[in-house]
Amino acid sequence: MFRNTILTLLLFVGSSLSAQVIPNGDFTGPSTTTYNGWAPPGWSTTVQSPDTWAAGPGPDGFNAPASPNGGTFVRTNGFGPEGFQAFVTGLTVGQPFTIDFYFGEACINLNPSPGTGGYVFNMFGVNQLTPVVICSTPAIWVPGSVTFIPTSTAGMLTITTQALGGHSHTILDGLRVGVVLPIEGVEFRAWARRDRTVGLDWTAEREVDTDFYLVERSEDGMTWEFLEQMDATGNVQDPTWYQTEDLNPYFGRSYYRLKSFGLDGHAEYSEVQTVDFEVPTVGELLLYPNPTEGKVTLAGSAQELTVVRVFDVLGQEVTPRVTQQLMDETHLELDLGALSAGIYLVKTAMSAKRVQVR
Repeated sequence: MFRNTILTLLLFVGSSLSAQVIPNGDFTGPSTTTYNGWAPPGWSTTVQSPDTWAAGPGPDGFNAPASPNGGTFVRTNGFGPEGFQAFVTGLTVGQPFTIDFYFGEACINLNPSPGTGGYVFNMFGVNQLTPVVICSTPAIWVPGSVTFIPTSTAGMLTITTQALGGHSHTILDGLRVGVVLPIEGVEFRAWARRDRTVGLDWTAEREVDTDFYLVERSEDGMTWEFLEQMDATGNVQDPTWYQTEDLNPYFGRSYYRLKSFGLDGHAEYSEVQTVDFEVPTVGELLLYPNPTEGKVTLAGSAQELTVVRVFDVLGQEVTPRVTQQLMDETHLELDLGALSAGIYLVKTAMSAKRVQVR
């Protein structure tokens, strides 16, 4: 018989904030460092047997430090999908809510290893995929976030590993559900720059109870990827200005938002900002960021990118020292990190661009 986790609605008197938390989103309870041990307390398993795991070394070289949330966490298998679920109540139809969490991918001493892992969150028949993270030993915890729009006041939250196969294990902890509410007194901006990077800044009028900020980006406006974290200055007298940048925005449209965390752990959100970059046409070639300290993206038509060669200022070809990776038919990543600082010429099938390596 399924055990359901009920999300409790918390109201903070004197403010417009309302939030929901998963009582056992930290997965506290019996833990193990052996496979097929304890299922997550308060959760129903749907596929195979996710385990409540303890931090530290485990079998086969598995090693995961305590999450930023502390305590135990869920370990899921890398060989195939594993899933678990909880029943969520107290939602408002049409009111977006976000699920924040920490996750990572832990390698074990077996080959081959897939190198990556992630999760699929499902509610109201909608799948939201977490960004894929790289396998490491010990594992590295990464903040994640997904957003849903309720079509009813309750629904089943199902979490399943992305079935990537191989010898590694995906870990999850600190599930927290919050209603998407605007940050008061904060203005957040995102804008396209000429080098096809994105500038991001925000101004906070008074930081009375603010702990830190997270900048997130998304390709679809629903699944959010961590970009940068900044501590709040705590200035309650004068406005404080913050700035950062996205050097590798998504192709086409990118979504950005600012998440503000209070000292009591609740989160509020800025309005979502969008930045669009047009897809290059035949004969148009774009290269960014420029100048660069290593990697650049070359954007052009498929015909444009059939041949790419790199030359130094003396006309000598240095292409063998440049790593090329085709990202899609109109975008090619060049790693110029092996080249000395200077000016180089990047030639394609139909045109050329100069790039400065710092």
